[in-house]
Amino acid sequence: GGGSGSGSGSGGSGGGGYEADDNSSDHCRLESGKRDGPASISANDMARAQASVDAGYAKPLSQIWQGIIDNYPGQIVSIRFTGFRYRPRYRLKAVAPNGRLETVIVSARTGDIVRVVGC
Repeated sequence: GGGSGSGSGSGGSGGGGYEADDNSSDHCRLESGKRDGPASISANDMARAQASVDAGYAKPLSQIWQGIIDNYPGQIVSIRFTGFRYRPRYRLKAVAPNGRLETVIVSARTGDIVRVVGC
């Protein structure tokens, strides 16, 4: 079984007045072999997302997925879940059409894309 390694991502783009999201795992590199294939989510993030859905704080990914792919043109390669009751988010690592790695932050309450952060 593979754990998620905690590599040290390079730099941060000190962007000012954004909301306080946990971005400790936003890396600007893509694991090899992850570009073509379905998006993945860790068992831990899936369990936390499900608990938040069960408690009524978030919508399940299956309910909001179509809206995400209709509004974001890139290829989503991995998914993280952050928050629980306060500001639950799906954080999607994605490859933009221009090949650039991005993080797409989606409100788990509404399914709306909150913002897209490029590396």
